Amino acid sequence: VLRPARRKERRRLLGAGYQAGVETGTFIDEFHPIYVKRCQEWKTRPVPLETLRGFLGCGDAWKGFVVRDDAGRLLGAHLCIDLGDELFAWMGTTERVDGGSLATLLIEEELRWCHAKGRGGLNLGTSADLSGVADFKRGISAVEDPRWILRWQRGKGFQ
Repeated sequence: VLRPARRKERRRLLGAGYQAGVETGTFIDEFHPIYVKRCQEWKTRPVPLETLRGFLGCGDAWKGFVVRDDAGRLLGAHLCIDLGDELFAWMGTTERVDGGSLATLLIEEELRWCHAKGRGGLNLGTSADLSGVADFKRGISAVEDPRWILRWQRGKGFQ
């Protein structure tokens, strides 16, 4: 359930022309520079572009949820894995924009996809000790369920 502040944010973002959707692996070349820049901010090592291309080429289980502006420019994405009973948002990020977090639109699109495909849930993974990510998840009423999620040392990232 989106809390009132997130619903307002969603309306603002849609009104500004931002749209989310599912795309094939071709988006990854546009996404990777955004992701690399964010990894520099996080002080983590990014997953190489070739590795991400390889994952997306592994089959239909790998999904790309993207957000674009009204000119069609990619502003962020989530790489997800359809596990059959749930969709796992494995990794992703978005550019910062005025009016809110574009992740709200991505997560809404992922939830709609889960509902349409009969999945039991959307797994947003760990917050990796990033307080902004944890705050965002609380803002969309996400439930912490660590199960099998691997928690690595913040700052080391991909190894």
